[in-house]
Amino acid sequence: MVIPCFNAAPTLPMQLEALFTQEDAPSFEIIVADNRSTDDLDAVIAVAVPPPGVQVRFVRADAIAGAGYARNVAMAAARADRLMFCDADDVVSRWWVAHGIQAFRDAEVWSGSCHPVPDAAFDGGVDAVRALIDDSPDWLPSVREQEGTAFPILMGGDFGATAEALRRIGGFDVTIPAGGEDNDFAVRAVRAGYPAVSCKVARIAYRQRREPRARAREAVRAARTHALLANRFGLWDRSHFRNWPSALARTGAAAGRMALRPRAEQDWWAVGTRAAVAAAVGFDPRSARFIRAQYVSLAHALGRDRDLDARVLPVLWELAIRARATGVPWWETVRMTWRARRGAPTMKAWGYRTALALIPRR
Repeated sequence: MVIPCFNAAPTLPMQLEALFTQEDAPSFEIIVADNRSTDDLDAVIAVAVPPPGVQVRFVRADAIAGAGYARNVAMAAARADRLMFCDADDVVSRWWVAHGIQAFRDAEVWSGSCHPVPDAAFDGGVDAVRALIDDSPDWLPSVREQEGTAFPILMGGDFGATAEALRRIGGFDVTIPAGGEDNDFAVRAVRAGYPAVSCKVARIAYRQRREPRARAREAVRAARTHALLANRFGLWDRSHFRNWPSALARTGAAAGRMALRPRAEQDWWAVGTRAAVAAAVGFDPRSARFIRAQYVSLAHALGRDRDLDARVLPVLWELAIRARATGVPWWETVRMTWRARRGAPTMKAWGYRTALALIPRR
């Protein structure tokens, strides 16, 4: 069991209690990967008393900030051939491990189901939270409800994968902006031959923040990641954001209708979030459509009239925005971007084509 942590001392004890009270589960190990925490996370681990058959191991993952990197470090340290992932601020069901083990009979990579629970409900303890998500030992077969989906969804805080599958997929891309690394992993998993499988009974209680500002930030981050994936994997024609100008127009109409409602029923945060999401796809520098316009403009400036290598310049722009957005060292950004884009023949050829593309014609 892998738990990435950043300043999770207030919430981790509850998740550990949830894992310590599993039923019908085999022996397992919990790996807590500390990603640059500044709180007393070490003390939480020190006082944890696991039941027989459960071990807790602490590893440091300080080199790069982000849950993706922490998961990668934990994966490398794991001794098991099947790994399950959860987050430090949620609560897994009583049969989460048992159901996850069964899910591995159907698939090498699977995603569970997240049930949003208000933050305040977690004050009632593990059993009270579990009662809110219909916790049950009953088993339901896994399903492939995302078959043919261009943008499959994987719950980074509730999924399982074999060690071999994780190696083949390449782990998590640490240069993806925070919150989007799991969806990038899902796209690469499907492309590596692992279908998007959902295990509905592998339930977790997902801590839902009520602050509108926090929800808006999450929505905008998701939109930016969506644009990045659409650009990287050539999926714009299958994206529900491909007509983002009309989404902006509909948001304006929604704002007009909102203004006509009684003041007590007005939700301007919802309208603002819709507008911010559409703008993130259409105008943000991390958006693929913005990148496309930029490299076309560069082609005109170099006198090449749009005939720049369609593979090289998008990669250059992606390198630039990913390095700026994440602060990851440039060599790591190059390596991860290159692994994600395995279309070019060799690194040497890619560098040569890049140099040619940037030399203006006379």
